[in-house]
Amino acid sequence: MRHAVAALLAGLVLTPVAETQELPADTRTETRPGTGLLRLVEGDLPVADVPTDAGPRAVALAFAATHATRFGADPSIDLVVASTAPRRVGGDSHGRLLDGDVVRLAQEVHGFPLVGHGLVVTVDAEGRALRAHGALHPTADVVAPPAVDEDALVADALAAAGDARA
Repeated sequence: MRHAVAALLAGLVLTPVAETQELPADTRTETRPGTGLLRLVEGDLPVADVPTDAGPRAVALAFAATHATRFGADPSIDLVVASTAPRRVGGDSHGRLLDGDVVRLAQEVHGFPLVGHGLVVTVDAEGRALRAHGALHPTADVVAPPAVDEDALVADALAAAGDARA
């Protein structure tokens, strides 16, 4: 847990470890057809213990740590902050847009990015997660690529080039 908190505060990478929290009754959700897994969640979303001044990256990573299983991933996934951009987000009771950030989290397995898998989390200026959408891959069925012997590859390439000249 200490490693996860340090990574959370650094805002770089987080392996989700938190338990899934209940969503408030007024939360809007959309699921992926045939799976029951979330593809969108919107509302005042619960996030694991994050200091109020931790910043949008930490809030997004904490949200993902808390709710990864709802999006289809097991608790051992790795998420990396791919980008953070300031945006006008959400709205107050008078319909005015509020300042905030959109944080894009990319999913990685064995250090390799999974294209098309990740979450986009909208965080308001007060550090509340307001919206998240995306899809996460259940990493249990992703196989790590085999180790590559670079010297053997070079030797094979040189041998093939020599055979081509003959």
